[in-house]
Amino acid sequence: MRFFFPLFKRRSSLPLDRTPSVSKGKPGFTLVEIIVSIFIGTALMTAMAVSFIAVLRFAYKNESLDTAVTTSRSVQEILNSELSQAISQQSPQIRPQFSDPSATAPIRYATMRYRVPVSSFGTLQGNTSYTATTISVLLPAVPADRPDAQVKAGDFLIIDKPNLGAGLRITAVRDGPTIFALDLASSIYAGSASDDRARFDADASIAIPDNAIVRFQRERQFSAVAPSPATLPDGSPNPVTELRWFESTYVNAPRVISNDLSSSSRWIFAQVPAAPTAADLAVESSLAVSWNFTYATSAPNRAVGGNSDYHQSNYAEGLIIPKTGDPLSTASLEPPRWTSTPGSTTTLASTTTNGSTTTSGSTSTAGSTTTNGSTTTAGTTTAGSTTTLGSTTTKGSTTTLA
Repeated sequence: MRFFFPLFKRRSSLPLDRTPSVSKGKPGFTLVEIIVSIFIGTALMTAMAVSFIAVLRFAYKNESLDTAVTTSRSVQEILNSELSQAISQQSPQIRPQFSDPSATAPIRYATMRYRVPVSSFGTLQGNTSYTATTISVLLPAVPADRPDAQVKAGDFLIIDKPNLGAGLRITAVRDGPTIFALDLASSIYAGSASDDRARFDADASIAIPDNAIVRFQRERQFSAVAPSPATLPDGSPNPVTELRWFESTYVNAPRVISNDLSSSSRWIFAQVPAAPTAADLAVESSLAVSWNFTYATSAPNRAVGGNSDYHQSNYAEGLIIPKTGDPLSTASLEPPRWTSTPGSTTTLASTTTNGSTTTSGSTSTAGSTTTNGSTTTAGTTTAGSTTTLGSTTTKGSTTTLA
């Protein structure tokens, strides 16, 4: 009997289960679900980004529009305020002066000079000679918050008698705080009218009396300069330039009113009428100053869309009639006064009828003039003359009332 032992024992074959095991209670996303989720998320993020950009553009447009309007309004207020103070009078002729004209009609100007009154009245301290180049003046106190109201070097001294015309320029202001020494660019005699110089030539002892009233004017200027640089790095013209204001033309220290003035519209001033006739000049209130201001930006942002000419530009204009006449005339405050030496005759606003001389408000000393035996004076007369008040004088006779 033989025994046989197999070297290997056959195992029972079992069916293979190749299905991946899934843990129960932890479900996942299918590929379709993931794709749909990504699409929805991208759409939401795109919508949010578009909304955010739209809000930024809207805010930028509003900010640009506000800047344009605010800048234009600020320039408008400054121009109106200054030009409403400007002096415009026929005699002596002091009016706004225009320069740097445009090349095309209608002619407008980029620069305008004008005068404004400064401080209040001052009074001379002591009798002042015609040959004086330095005067002493009592001035009112100036508030600490109004330094521009203080008389400064470069201002113009105005006196009615002698008539200084457009005024003498002050070159230096010394001392203070209420009594100031003012240095003048020339002597009072050199700046006086020809008839006043002739009066002094006839009597060199004539002087401006103590406490005579004087006043002051300051010359200012607006100037729209040429753009600098003239072109941008890309070669295109510079779209903006500066509007400058000089508080005094005597000092080259301008203040930039705006650096957003359109360079193509920098000729902002015009005289109205453009060519005044003699009749216009005779009527001081017929002259006016026209101005316009065109706001522009140095680098327009086209990326924000919309009408950039609307939210990145603005336009303002005005028409101002400067102050007419002499705003600080002393004629209504006191009559012009003179000092005379013995032996001279001074007559103000005199009227001669049938050989008689009638004088109002004069002061005469010994040796006064009598015509046809009669002199009528309302004022003070010393030895050698006849004084009557409210009198009527005819040839060779004197009638006295009251």
